[in-house]
Parts: sequence; structure tokens; C-alpha cells
Amino acid sequence: KQWYQRRVRGWHVKEGNFTLIKEKLQMVGGLTRLGVWSEEERNDLIGKIASGEISALPESAYARIAIKYGFYLKNEAGVKRFLCEVQLLLRHLNYQSVFVDIDGVLSDLTSTAILSFQKHLNQGGEFVERLPETGVLCKDTYDRLRDSLKRILMDLKKLGYQLSFNSLMQQNEQRMIEFITGIQEDLNLGLYVRGSFCSKTREAINRQIYETEVAAWFQPFNSALSSETVKSDRMPMESSPVIIANNLARSAPSQSAFLHGH
Repeated sequence: KQWYQRRVRGWHVKEGNFTLIKEKLQMVGGLTRLGVWSEEERNDLIGKIASGEISALPESAYARIAIKYGFYLKNEAGVKRFLCEVQLLLRHLNYQSVFVDIDGVLSDLTSTAILSFQKHLNQGGEFVERLPETGVLCKDTYDRLRDSLKRILMDLKKLGYQLSFNSLMQQNEQRMIEFITGIQEDLNLGLYVRGSFCSKTREAINRQIYETEVAAWFQPFNSALSSETVKSDRMPMESSPVIIANNLARSAPSQSAFLHGH
């Protein structure tokens, strides 16, 4: 059998199954960026995978993920889904561009996006414990990424949008971009970041919730006044509870501490 040599990041890789080897190298690189391995350990693993000494991720990878994040992944397919989930979380929250492929290949852009999320959450001051501003996905950063998206979905539910966290993370990428863009159009947003929950989108969601709640609070009063209209003259327009509600809504805070800075 004839073998060819190909160089990947300084390592000679046998041509036999280059695509498969490349995927494993990318997983090793991604897990290293998340802090599962050190640079030295990564280099050792890359050398062994590239040379064919080992053909799969070592068991230590799954053990370290379990210790670091609190869940166990059974195989390499699970590892890749996890890396894709990290990319999706960053995209949906507008820390990573919608033009970056969701392929499980983490790059410097991923580290920069994680660092940006850590800084913005710390600036918000909502949590007593600050996140380490390292660009590395520690367990607290991972948990708060997930919680941030879940809170947005809970707010959307108040406005009648029914979409679970798992559905959002598992649906086709393009369908999710279209779904979020549809929400932005419903909220009459201008030319902001389309297809992700950018700060302007989250502000608009909060504002719509506030206006809805204020209108609901005034509804009994408004109904009572409507029944009295038959018996009396019309009330001055500026005294209308609807006008009052709208004025209150316009004077509402533009965003919560959770949204501060992004």
C-alpha cells in the first residue's frame, strides 16, 4: 500500500485517512482552547494522533470533561456536539458572528467571544462572583452562557413565542436564524444584528414585556371607565389610562442589569 505524507501544523500525517485524523486534531485543539488540556499535553496528543500511534481520543478526555463541566460524554460524536453547542450559545447571544460556521472547530474567534461574554457579564454586576476574564470556558462561564439564553427564551414565552432551549440548540442553523429574525421583525427593529439576540433585540423584548404588563395592570381600570362613559362625558385624553400606560412604558428602563454592556 502506498503512503503519502501531508503536513498539518508541523506534523507529518499519513494520507490513509486524512479527513478522520484532521477531525480528531481539531477536537484536541478545541478542547485545549476550553482548558481541558494544557498546551504541552495538546502537542503530545497531536503527535500521537498524527503519527497513527493512537486512533481515538484518550479516555482521559472524557474524564476531564466530566470533572470540568459536570457531565459525561460517551464518544467523539458527543465531544463534537458539545463544541458545536459552545459555538451556538455564543452565536445566539451575539458574541460570535452568524457567519462563523457551527462545525465544532474552535478558533481564536471563539476564545475572543468567550472573553467578551465574561467581561460583559462582570460589567453588569448582577452576580456577586465574577467570571475569570481568560477566554477559557470554565464551568461557571458555560453555565451562565446557558442560563443567559434560557432567560431570553423565558421572556419570549411571555410574549407568546414558544421555543424550548433544547429545540433552539438542536434545530437547523438557518431555521434558527430565520426564527430569531422573525422575532426582530415583529418587534419592528431596524438594521441591527440579524439572526441573534443582540443587545437591541433584548432591549426590545424587555420593553415589549413591560408595555404588555402595564397595559394588563390598567385593563380593569380601563374597563370600569368604559362602562361609565355611557353615563358621563368623555374624560380628557391625557387622563386616559392607555395614555398613562404608554407614558410609563416609554419611561421604563431600557434594559436590565443582565443586559448591561452588550
